Amino acid sequence: MAESKIYIYVHLIWSTKDRLQFLSKPLRKVLFAQMKQNAEAKGINVVVVNGMEDHVHCLVKLMAVQNVLDTVKYIKAFSVNWVNDSKFLKEQFDWEDEYAAYSVSPTNINKVTDYIEKQDEYHTAKNFEEEMAMISQLNLTRS
Repeated sequence: MAESKIYIYVHLIWSTKDRLQFLSKPLRKVLFAQMKQNAEAKGINVVVVNGMEDHVHCLVKLMAVQNVLDTVKYIKAFSVNWVNDSKFLKEQFDWEDEYAAYSVSPTNINKVTDYIEKQDEYHTAKNFEEEMAMISQLNLTRS
């Protein structure tokens, strides 16, 4: 083999502290762009990032030297500092410590990307808890 081929895609999901609905649509638009831009400047390949008022979905392609924990910590820490330093909110912003991480086959990248991009549409029928239960069940039945 002439070169290493690494295809490690991970669908990351985490929520705001206490599930508070801090992320208004205008804030999400600029925050998610900043998250993607900053992560990519640090060598983290963000395929897509989107979410709702109380949570974020982020699809990343990890490189061989990256791991899920450090990637999540970096993106979350940057975004907390950016929101708080930018004074977008009257209150202090933070994320929950917990997160979910699901491996994604390269053959399903388009499906997961579409799902993440259409968060507004999906959340007309499901709340965050229902969404997480559905995603967990989907991943359990496929393993």
